[in-house]
Amino acid sequence: MKKSLFLLCCLPLLWLGCAKTGKKVEPTTPPDYSKSSSWVTNAKGSEAKGVDLFFMLPTCWSPTDKDGTYCEINNASLIEGAAKMLDGEASAFSESCNIYIPYYRQLNIKVATELSTDETFDELEAVPYQDVVSAFQYYLEHYNHGKPFILASHSQGSQVGILVFRKFLNQHPEVQARMIAAYLIGYTVNKADTVTYTNMHEAQGATDLGRIISWNTEAPNVEGESFVCTGNGMCINPINWKTDTTYAATSESKGSRVKEAEGYVDKANFADAQLNLTRGSVQVSSIPRDYWSGAPFFPEGAFHGLDYALFYYDIRQNAADRIEAWNRAGKAKE
Repeated sequence: MKKSLFLLCCLPLLWLGCAKTGKKVEPTTPPDYSKSSSWVTNAKGSEAKGVDLFFMLPTCWSPTDKDGTYCEINNASLIEGAAKMLDGEASAFSESCNIYIPYYRQLNIKVATELSTDETFDELEAVPYQDVVSAFQYYLEHYNHGKPFILASHSQGSQVGILVFRKFLNQHPEVQARMIAAYLIGYTVNKADTVTYTNMHEAQGATDLGRIISWNTEAPNVEGESFVCTGNGMCINPINWKTDTTYAATSESKGSRVKEAEGYVDKANFADAQLNLTRGSVQVSSIPRDYWSGAPFFPEGAFHGLDYALFYYDIRQNAADRIEAWNRAGKAKE
């Protein structure tokens, strides 16, 4: 029973199995980010909290055989899925941050799985990246008002986030100077990028600033390839915030928040964590096998849909800790 409940919280994975190879179509008109309908949620310049969150959505749409390479932001399944990601992922930052989440025209994941990594990033740069950077620029110009901010993302959103670092932030160091941290979770951020792009730095601990925090979650001894966990990746343990193989027991966890039939359920002492430096992943051995998924395109034991859920309260506390470190360093908005 719980396996089916786990799959409910992994809709982006299930939708992969429904996708058909999209017919290549010309992108339509980009979203207008001056319109509220272009945002999942928009704090509209709120000063309620001294820090903003700009969140880049994972894949949230359910393609059909009539769909092309990209979806439109008024796609009903995108809108439904985005609301679930606000509740299940971005909400981890809600106690510390004013939240901004733009809709963007997303890449059909079935198309992406048939391309090389470089070809996929070309498709992402052509449309999803253009939308996200347009939304980010609108946010900076109209809502940020000089506040420090956190970037966060999952899956396809993290692929787009990598492009944001490589391109936009690389060209705008004055913007990145206000970035407390970037949680690019659920897709490998290759360590080679830190050589090619000198603005990309891997987090080494719980409170270092201006760094990229990344992981992919798997079971121990998972077999098979995962197209989101591609090796040589930045990876940090989201319980003890170490980058070596030091084991973090369930007793060290701040708690998980997992979707089940009755809604989200808080689970104490649920997830442990230990890095597998060869795969560049966080391995979790403590959760019942009922929570394992055999979703299409992922090997059994790839906990992609639980990247946030298993460490939900660890993420919440870590965001608060990094903000406190930022303020201690005298970097709060003047």
